[in-house]
Amino acid sequence: MKAPHWVVALVTCIWLQPLAAEEAQSRFMLGMGVGRYETLLHGDTDNNMYLVPRWQYYKDRFYIENLDLGFNLVEKPSWSIDLTTKQSFDAVLTRTGGLRDSFVKGLATAVLPTPIGIPWDTDITTLLTIQRRQLSYLGGVTAYYRTDNVQLSTAWHTDISGVHEGTEWYNELAVRSEWQGLQIGASAIVRRVDTAYSNYYFGVWEADTIKKLYMFKPGAQWIPATKLSLHYPINDQWSLIANWKREYFPDVYERSLFFRRLTQDIWFTGVVYTW
Repeated sequence: MKAPHWVVALVTCIWLQPLAAEEAQSRFMLGMGVGRYETLLHGDTDNNMYLVPRWQYYKDRFYIENLDLGFNLVEKPSWSIDLTTKQSFDAVLTRTGGLRDSFVKGLATAVLPTPIGIPWDTDITTLLTIQRRQLSYLGGVTAYYRTDNVQLSTAWHTDISGVHEGTEWYNELAVRSEWQGLQIGASAIVRRVDTAYSNYYFGVWEADTIKKLYMFKPGAQWIPATKLSLHYPINDQWSLIANWKREYFPDVYERSLFFRRLTQDIWFTGVVYTW
């Protein structure tokens, strides 16, 4: 079953300007255009995106951005510390298509040794009980350091939804500039997912096959990414945007047999209406 376009679109970041937090303010943005969320799975097709909704709410130290919540603990001119929660979207990587079919196709095309001892005339699908990977929700703390055009953020979050009980350490260096009204943003990102997190979303569980025919536990991994954003305001309500993000998954994930590629692009270009 395909993931709804508005779900995967939330992974693509529309350019955001911060709202003042002294009084309660909210803002809704709707991106209209064309984009793509690439799938990593064998036999699956990429998801096209046409609408990208985003919502913000700020009140004093509390804020909401889509499914993420935050509370500012310390605010200084050049740095701040917030309590934060966030939706993990790694499950979307495995929920856009059928994991069982992806595993079968990955096994058929694998160049890696696969320790599966079964008779040659066995229907492999009868031995698979691939489990659905669930979306998880994370909670933790985020620290920011900023200058006029540069922001460095580091965030530690742990699973608070009881899905995998893993943690993610997310780090981003973001640079922004402006040229003749065109706002340009570029980010270098790296995140560290611990063993429980990585094994849950990118491994092959004991319960995925009958009699433990194949298991794979990749362990803790670093996952880097890059991101570019262009934003050109036409007036107070309309803007032109273009966003692109590429994430580089470690080679070891190939051994899960689910994935046909380990580099994922997410992009969207169009107009944004704000009210």
